[in-house]
Amino acid sequence: MISEDNIMSNLSISIICSSIRPERWIKVHNDFRRENKLDFEIIFVGPKSCESKLPKEVRFIKSDLPISNCFELAARNATGEYLMAIPDDALFQNGILDKLYYDYAARIRNKYVVVSPLFTNYFKNLQIDHMRFPRKHPLSQIAPVCGLYNREKWHELGGIDRRFTGGWWDIDLSFRFYEAGGAPFLAPDCQLSSDGSVPDKMSNTKTAHSERKFLYRLWVIKTVENGVKKTKIRDTRSMPVESIKF
Repeated sequence: MISEDNIMSNLSISIICSSIRPERWIKVHNDFRRENKLDFEIIFVGPKSCESKLPKEVRFIKSDLPISNCFELAARNATGEYLMAIPDDALFQNGILDKLYYDYAARIRNKYVVVSPLFTNYFKNLQIDHMRFPRKHPLSQIAPVCGLYNREKWHELGGIDRRFTGGWWDIDLSFRFYEAGGAPFLAPDCQLSSDGSVPDKMSNTKTAHSERKFLYRLWVIKTVENGVKKTKIRDTRSMPVESIKF
């Protein structure tokens, strides 16, 4: 149960993260606290708790649910105007929250627009292809990485679909924001990277492959025109959202 004393009000951003590696929580907090002036909270959800004393901006919800359900549980307990779902291996440019919110999100009237930092290779080379789905297709769409989702619209659109239990849910959610009239907005001076501490094998499980196929069923159209195979993203999702029930 979350104490009312720990709930912060009038927050700009709620950062939500799974609690797989609690030994990294303080680092995640310190990375965001450095050079960011806006008010934010970080909500970790999962089976593992942290033994260290947590800063006031950090909350923990214990849960044995699948990873995607943990993110949705965090979203429903969040209080910020925007939600930012992150993996704990992400590396962020100093001051990135202030830039994403004050320079972009707060100035964009369309709350279905998802503001996203640029994904880079250790802040050197842009990796735009890694932000596209499907990759290496001319008609692919940009899928934000650690983007800002308006919390009210997140819930209005049904949140994370229960049929995603691991990954890929964020791409589905982004495309539903676009379907509702939004678009991706890549903040040109905001960058993030990965420290490489999450092994690739985590994305190569049977569940990950199955959920990737499900994402294709929802959004990808494959056709053959004059003997040429073509792939494009649907304008509308192929089936209704099934929200998670707790």
